[in-house]
Amino acid sequence: MTVTLLEGAVASLLAGALTSLALARRRRASGWVSVAFVSLAAVLLWWAAIRVFIGAAGAERTLLAIPAVHAALAIRVDALGAIFLAIIATIAVPATLFSVHYMDRFAGDTVAKYYPVLLVLFAGIVGVVTTADFLFFLVFWELMTLASFFLVAFERESREAQRAALEYFVVNQAAALGMLAAALVLWRTGGSFHFDAFRDALGTLLAGTPWLGHLVLLLLFLGFTTKGGVLPMGSWLANAYPAAPTPATAAFSGMMTKLGIYGLLRVFLHLLPLSPATTAWGVIIAIAGVGSLFVGTLTALRQDDAKKLMSFHVIGQMGYMLLGVGAGLALLRTDPLIATLALLGGVFHMINNSLYKSGLFLSAGALEYRVGTRSLAALPGGLGAFMAGTAACTLIAALAIAGVPPLNGFASKWLLYASGILGSRIAWLLAVAVLVALFISLATLASFLKYMGGAFLGVPRPGLAPREVPASMLAPQVLLAALCVLFGLVPMLPLHYV
Repeated sequence: MTVTLLEGAVASLLAGALTSLALARRRRASGWVSVAFVSLAAVLLWWAAIRVFIGAAGAERTLLAIPAVHAALAIRVDALGAIFLAIIATIAVPATLFSVHYMDRFAGDTVAKYYPVLLVLFAGIVGVVTTADFLFFLVFWELMTLASFFLVAFERESREAQRAALEYFVVNQAAALGMLAAALVLWRTGGSFHFDAFRDALGTLLAGTPWLGHLVLLLLFLGFTTKGGVLPMGSWLANAYPAAPTPATAAFSGMMTKLGIYGLLRVFLHLLPLSPATTAWGVIIAIAGVGSLFVGTLTALRQDDAKKLMSFHVIGQMGYMLLGVGAGLALLRTDPLIATLALLGGVFHMINNSLYKSGLFLSAGALEYRVGTRSLAALPGGLGAFMAGTAACTLIAALAIAGVPPLNGFASKWLLYASGILGSRIAWLLAVAVLVALFISLATLASFLKYMGGAFLGVPRPGLAPREVPASMLAPQVLLAALCVLFGLVPMLPLHYV
């Protein structure tokens, strides 16, 4: 039943891609058709996720087998995959709905290269989080990368966008080749591309040839952190995300970036046998997280472009997630209880970030749609008097990302701080990491006060009277802001399933 729901969701996305392509000359019709097909897919994905949450996931199903290399398109949805299906279903609809009016900005460009590609991106992400075979995992990974490349390169006349798209493609292809090399080593050792065989192969390598086992883990670590935008591998993100149409950027930050966390959890928590290697790699992941949250967030403070500011915050926020995952792995052998708390914090922060980060990008898109600029220096200020709904949603998302109670960002950061302080009895570096994270939360608040002040506060410029964005652009912001409030007031609602 669960796999049937996934098949229906992917079929809906692909049918929507073809239909929107056929209607590309009718810009609004193409958009509304895309919204309809994405909404149907979202219902099916949520249904599949709920079945897993209530313990009715169903058995793994093989849709296509390649016996010659012991690979198969095996579909399996476990608890980790279900969380990501819920994220995809929740972010895809607001991003697509926001696009309907936003794409009017690109009157000279056809939407034939936007809606079909966006829906294929969603289908690729669904494939990544539901396949149980690493060869097909890489196939869906490449489909996702190719679709996102075309979205980054959407504005053909912009040299900056084309350069950002090329950088994105080259860097991520290099990382993917490293992941393929790691997969081939595990395949030769275990005889199959199935995740279960990879678990046995990884244990064999670490026991018999430790250096090769750690090299495999290094290649996978670099591949996933590159896609997640973790510094220094993720420096491409700050150029690529601002180049794409803003609703696509919201989808990138809400879904695609989080696949870096999915990969790390899948490899280092599910495939890596519990051993000293788990502790060592947990420390490495946590250190990478602290570095990324520190450098990414402080660099965001210097930005004038709203989307560039938010892109650097994507890098910084990924650091919080890596800190939680890394601390959890590092403590797993010595104190499983605190390790679980850290992992809860990391995964919960990932869920929360997908909500408020997507909302913040949509806010920047709303300003761009009404005022025509993303430059904080060029924004007229005082827009809150005319765009009260957008201003309110932006304020909620900004306070959430800064970790202000009682919003969802505070709930997940509190778990991270608590696990770090309690875990510092075993690893004193965690106390240092918590202090850095607390400082960075203040820097985050400062940068979004800068954004709010430049855009919405102050005295309106004389003669300026922009209207609020259309309902199809405001409703996605309201939905995401409402979820930020809900998950902050009732954090056990999502945490129960995490």
